[in-house]
Amino acid sequence: MSTLGKKRRRDLRRRRWQFLAVLLTITLGVMLFAASFDSFRNLQASYTKTYDDLDFADLTITGGDTASIAREVDEIDGVAAVETRTQVDNPIKVDSTEVLGRIIGMPVDGQPSVDKVEILEGSYLRPSEDTGVLVEKHFADYWNLDPGSSLDVLLEQGQDVSFQKVTVLGVVASAEYIWPARSRQDVLTTPDDFGVLFVPQEMAESGGGSSLNQVVVLYDAHADAEALTEEITEQANAAGADVQTQAEQPSNATLQEDVQGFGQLSYLFPLLFLTAAGLATFVLLNRIVYSERAQIGTLLANGLARRTVRRHYLGYGLIVGVTGAVLGVVLGMIAGSLVTGAYTRAISVPDTVVRFYWITPFVGISFGVLVGWLSAVAPAHGAFHVSPAEAMRGGTPTGRGKPSIVERLIPPLRHTPVRWRMTFRGIERSKRRSLSTILGVVLSLVLILASWGMLDTAQILLHRQFDEIMKEDAQVWFDTLVTDTIVEDVAGVEGVVAAEASSLLQVGVAYDDKSYTTELESFVPGTRMHDFYAPGGDEIDLASDGILVGEPMRDLIGVDEGDVVTLSFLTLEAQVKQLLADVAPDLSVKIQSKARVAGFVDEPLGTLAYVSNDELQSILGGAIKSTLEHAASGESLVGLLLQRLGRSQGDVDKLSEFVMELPNVTTVLVRYAEGANDGTMQQRLTDLDGVAAFVDVQGLFDTMQSALGLFYIFIGVMLVFGAIMAFALMFNTMSVNIAERSTELATMRASGVTAGQVARLITGENLQLTLLGIAPGLVVGWLVSSWFMSSFSSDLFSFSLQMRWTTFLYGSLAIVVTALVAQAPGLRAMRRFDIAKVVRERSQ
Repeated sequence: MSTLGKKRRRDLRRRRWQFLAVLLTITLGVMLFAASFDSFRNLQASYTKTYDDLDFADLTITGGDTASIAREVDEIDGVAAVETRTQVDNPIKVDSTEVLGRIIGMPVDGQPSVDKVEILEGSYLRPSEDTGVLVEKHFADYWNLDPGSSLDVLLEQGQDVSFQKVTVLGVVASAEYIWPARSRQDVLTTPDDFGVLFVPQEMAESGGGSSLNQVVVLYDAHADAEALTEEITEQANAAGADVQTQAEQPSNATLQEDVQGFGQLSYLFPLLFLTAAGLATFVLLNRIVYSERAQIGTLLANGLARRTVRRHYLGYGLIVGVTGAVLGVVLGMIAGSLVTGAYTRAISVPDTVVRFYWITPFVGISFGVLVGWLSAVAPAHGAFHVSPAEAMRGGTPTGRGKPSIVERLIPPLRHTPVRWRMTFRGIERSKRRSLSTILGVVLSLVLILASWGMLDTAQILLHRQFDEIMKEDAQVWFDTLVTDTIVEDVAGVEGVVAAEASSLLQVGVAYDDKSYTTELESFVPGTRMHDFYAPGGDEIDLASDGILVGEPMRDLIGVDEGDVVTLSFLTLEAQVKQLLADVAPDLSVKIQSKARVAGFVDEPLGTLAYVSNDELQSILGGAIKSTLEHAASGESLVGLLLQRLGRSQGDVDKLSEFVMELPNVTTVLVRYAEGANDGTMQQRLTDLDGVAAFVDVQGLFDTMQSALGLFYIFIGVMLVFGAIMAFALMFNTMSVNIAERSTELATMRASGVTAGQVARLITGENLQLTLLGIAPGLVVGWLVSSWFMSSFSSDLFSFSLQMRWTTFLYGSLAIVVTALVAQAPGLRAMRRFDIAKVVRERSQ
């Protein structure tokens, strides 16, 4: 081993704790990258395998002339398969409890070519079992449904609509319901209020649906998906149908939000941590070069090449960087596989794919090498340019002392004891050392606040959504139009203090050439069940002559306050089509109306539209009347409705009133008396006649908390890692500060200053530097946290940074405590100084 190699080895051993702290920060940073990046790639691969195995639809078309659309789409080049089916939402009764169910028709003679299901227990549908059904896994697990279990489904038999008993043939997983979302805007459901059944097509039709109302399309693997989607969408829209791409499919959209979050975290947090590692390495190597200037000068004066000196000091950074990166990659890849398995089990993904990705070790080790090299470049460059004569003379400062900034700002401090003035002036005496300490404090605060801020945001916004915005305790869904009598019956239930009628309709909101499918929810004027907040935070009321829409709608369709949008009532269109299925199965129905955007609301979850009940009736009345008056082409819609209802031409004026009374999704919102038991209230309310489903708002909150469970775990781990790295960074900074002043401190000890006085002097300086770094650290930490949270915002979740003031306080206190603890080893070393040796070395 060369002489410089031996020197490097001895330096590493002599400063092992500082180098181990740097090694730890690099290892953690690379480990985070490897774990989160592998999890991100593995989750994508797991979803893709499930989608491929089950032939997940690339496009879902609802409404319009289903059979005609299917025939036309099937003839387009690039389309691999087309299936038609019936999908309806009907109540399901399990153990006398009614929940809202989704019934999806399936062929009984074999799996469909699009949107297959994976049999987890039992068997597929059989022609001989006309009452056999398949139950989606989440619903089956919650209600303990196994093959052979029975439940009741609301079905139509002739003119009679009643609950019919069905038998569970199998428990299945579906690519459409990996995350069991009811719709794009209703992704938070619980198994006690929503479940999916896959039933024989004939049974689905008897559930109240038309013969067919949905087309699912699968593309060829090598087809131009974008061009196909554009072509099919244009045809479907012309036929009065609504189109949903795979990316917009509620379950997939929700999962992709999560996956993209993993993807963003896979480089944001590691980048932050590796920056901290780089700073720690830089501070340490700078100290080594500075303390060894005399040796460097001697080596250069004796003919050692400057390039050799530079390579020597670069080697410190590269050794630590490569070692930390290799350890981080190995640990991270193991952690990534564990995270993937835990996640897929938690949300019941049928397939778990864990693969080895060459890019992970390549990028991870490159990160470590780059951080080690960059942090060592400046110190090595400084060693390269050392002048031998100047270095061998030593670093005796020139000039005279002067009062510190604090003394100049507060003149009476100039008359304080010498030890106090030494504390004030020590900060300015070595600006390089002070700046590195302040930077260490800033970065340490950023490491802590970046994670803590994300935790605060999730908790505060959930509290805002479920406590400040949504005021109801439960939603009671009825299978008929909610009348004043029904509301009075609900209000009369023991434990209910308020009840209000509400409607929830799926609508398309269009402006210019852009549209967005969402839900339009109506409330009574002056509702007590929902509060509305403008983007600025001011509380606003429902408009009497327009609608309120979610703030993201500005960017989604380019609409602004006062603009007039077109509303397409997708729920009513489907219901009118269903009403006329037996006399006009291929009828295309379009119910649209204009509405003014009266304002925007800022809500954490979803991008919905809101309207008063009175305004909704006005908008709906105009839409239906216009539809009835302008329906033509062959037999008019008016004539068909009259024929279906067995009415005369004299009833035309009452048709719009009748259509408005169709059993669209109508609910009663309920607030409980203080102290009411949720379970007891649910039983009392579901015992009312006509109740189709019950939604416990607390259950929705619990579902959201469960959905964020892994997020909390991940961010919690980040917080712990951030705290460890903050300590490592502060430890290195404080240790170097003390070691750099060893001669000065030993001289003070030799002059009679006690070890306690020296310790207080150092502590005073370090505390001042720590306090100076806290303010900028809080600002930068807030900015970084805000940047991190903005990457999670979408039309489904609007996560703007929310941080409690206590977080800033506790974060600041944590840094102060960390600084005090981190300097303890250095102070202990100072007390063990060989004073005679240090002073003798200085004299030489």
